[in-house]
Amino acid sequence: MITNKIFIIGLPRTATTSVCKALVELGFTTAHTAYIQKAFDEAQVIADTPIFCDYQVLDQHYPNSKFIHLARDMDAWVPSIRQLLQRMLHNLQRTDGGFNPYLRRCYHDTFSPLTADNINSDEFLVSCYDRHLTAIKTYFKSRPNDLISIDVSH
Repeated sequence: MITNKIFIIGLPRTATTSVCKALVELGFTTAHTAYIQKAFDEAQVIADTPIFCDYQVLDQHYPNSKFIHLARDMDAWVPSIRQLLQRMLHNLQRTDGGFNPYLRRCYHDTFSPLTADNINSDEFLVSCYDRHLTAIKTYFKSRPNDLISIDVSH
């Protein structure tokens, strides 16, 4: 089991897939989403769900790990996340199945309250993004060597 991990904690639609693909090409074992223990045990780099939501808990379980926050320009991120959330909304709100419960919890926690009206509000989506970024900055305030932020817009 690999104990020193790299966790990518950017929100969905901030180039997590592209960064994971690049890291695979560099030889890292990578999991873009991790819903089973085997993914956590075997991957060096883990991104997306549930990482963007559970990074504080994962930090405790995997001491000495490093974290990468991916940032994206709001003019590009808002329409992209809106489109994703609109496609996912039905399955995120179902009580009879739909998406994996970890995925459902992470999206509901991060984009709360998750409603069609909120998904259509730029202000709401930007506030979710800003809340996530503020939480990351606060959490890593005294540990700047454990976090790197990359703006994928440039």
